[in-house]
Amino acid sequence: MHRSLWLLEVPLVPDVQPALEGEARADIAIAGGGYVGLWTALLLKEHDPACEVAIVEQDFCGSGASGRNGGFALSWWAKLKTLTRLCGQEDGVRLAKASEDALSEIDSFCRSHGIDAHFTRGGWLWTATTASQMGSWEACVALAERQGVGPWQRLDPDEVAARAGSRAHLGGVLDTSAMRPLATGVLGAGETADLGRGLTVSFPDLRQYTVLTVGRDRGLLIVLAAAILILLGLLPALYTSRRKLWVTAEADGAGTLLKVGGFALQRRSQFEEEFSRLVRELERVPEGRVRS
Repeated sequence: MHRSLWLLEVPLVPDVQPALEGEARADIAIAGGGYVGLWTALLLKEHDPACEVAIVEQDFCGSGASGRNGGFALSWWAKLKTLTRLCGQEDGVRLAKASEDALSEIDSFCRSHGIDAHFTRGGWLWTATTASQMGSWEACVALAERQGVGPWQRLDPDEVAARAGSRAHLGGVLDTSAMRPLATGVLGAGETADLGRGLTVSFPDLRQYTVLTVGRDRGLLIVLAAAILILLGLLPALYTSRRKLWVTAEADGAGTLLKVGGFALQRRSQFEEEFSRLVRELERVPEGRVRS
């Protein structure tokens, strides 16, 4: 069975349960020991502790898709438009709120059972890194605002860049449902909040910095000199005009028939005047006939 990279690096629990053989009886049997299966079993036992629940897993719990995710726990507020289209406005909002409640339940479960799952609710940024991506969130956010729901917080470009840690993020919104609210609300400079379990977060002070990058490129002068020489080499092309002329002479009875043609790539109006002057000069030949 295919295993994710992190599962390959984590030692398996030594007391793996033996494979199921023969018959086993339970009030409720759940196929699959992933997030959905395990969470369903826990809720069933909370609802009725006497209920016999059995989970049948072909490998070990979390070995499937639940162990191959990117490590994100997000709500469905970003899918509100799709939920509303499929389920209607009321049920769409209900599902989005339920997904947000699930984040709080996961957080509470880890805390109450002392599970060090590195579960951190730091918020989720929906951002754009190109001009074409700007406003991709607008339809979803506006729909939530019209219904008076949703966790969205609009940010200006400076706030987005500060939170993302890069100016490559041009704009965006913040999903606060993926954040853990502090008991003290918003921290100010010099304040500290207790997160429980011996964890605290502090905001010592606010320092403003100006970042300057100073460097010296020894090859810069060489590149500059080469660029200047290239420009100097192009200057003659600005003051010259490439043109071509054809003159053919053919015997025509007792005389000679001249045919004149030509074209120019630059300064065509000036060339037309010079060409016409050339034709006129040729026509001055006694009894001359010129076909141009």
